[in-house]
Amino acid sequence: MKHILIGLLAFVSLSLGAQQININSWNSVRNMQNPCDSVTAEIVGDMDATYAQGAINVSIKGFTIEVEIIKIYGFATQPVSPNISWSEQVELGVLPVGTYTMNVTAKLSTVTYGFKKFTFTIDHSYSILTDTTICFGDSIMLDAKVDGMLNPTYSWSNGKQTRQSYFSTPGTITVLVKGSNCNVQDTMMLNFTDSIAQILGNDTAVCLGDSIILGPGPLIYSYKWKDNSTGNVVVWNFPVQGTETIWLDVTDSNACTSHQEITVIAEDCDTAVTSVDQAEGRLNIDLWPNPTDDILYISGCHSQDNIQFIVVDSRGSVVMQEEVASISGRITLNVVNLPSGVYMLRALSGNSFATKRFVKK
Repeated sequence: MKHILIGLLAFVSLSLGAQQININSWNSVRNMQNPCDSVTAEIVGDMDATYAQGAINVSIKGFTIEVEIIKIYGFATQPVSPNISWSEQVELGVLPVGTYTMNVTAKLSTVTYGFKKFTFTIDHSYSILTDTTICFGDSIMLDAKVDGMLNPTYSWSNGKQTRQSYFSTPGTITVLVKGSNCNVQDTMMLNFTDSIAQILGNDTAVCLGDSIILGPGPLIYSYKWKDNSTGNVVVWNFPVQGTETIWLDVTDSNACTSHQEITVIAEDCDTAVTSVDQAEGRLNIDLWPNPTDDILYISGCHSQDNIQFIVVDSRGSVVMQEEVASISGRITLNVVNLPSGVYMLRALSGNSFATKRFVKK
């Protein structure tokens, strides 16, 4: 067990005829490193060389501790020294944080010759938990170990009663640790970083030979793309028909990471019409005028189900979406509010779909 030494300031001078006992102690506020450390008070002083024996009686919060002076001096025929120094240590045990009153009494045998009262303060900066910030979506394992505590039990604010506990939501966390020799309670704040922005957007489809712009992402992030490029924006080309998954690892200023993916289907918009289930019918649409200023006409929409039209820009973002009842004939889409650029129109009906490219002037 560790011992924390406390000096206590006092002076008691007792006249015993020609004999004298002086109790000289020093008082200080001690910042304890561990609340389970045992506190020891050191009482130092001096006495007349002709004094035979004595004792110091220390009382703390009603508890009396008797300490006898070990050195015993016989009566001298002549003084060897006018004073003889002495020192005694009194173990007070484990004391919680607070201010205490101590009584020091100088006695000869059972006779009290003097009394001194003084105070001292026990304080400590020992902590189990520390305010922490972790990445959004992560969790943290906290440990409530207290050095020197005997037979500890644990009580966390999340109801756990183990020494270690996991937390995955922000807020105030408390833990109470009780032992047979001391108790400790501590509190911390768990914070989360802001979530990393989604850079890639939703899955999309493009025409064979086209390209899409992915990004730009915030400049405060760092990036690593599937092709090992590190810019905050990339242009991705699709020279081959089929499906491709593009991934991106994003790291923010707190070293938090986000893995993002997008799936892109590259289709031959001029000839290909895909039908998973031929019984549902084939979508074979045509667009005109192309380029267009305002109105886009769609023909060839023969389906037994409702048809959903999705317009996607060059970044892969959905900018327009409309669903119409089952028809046989021509549909009109008003694209006058779209900025100038190249777009894809995707028609979905049941298990069939078709994709066409158009230009908005």
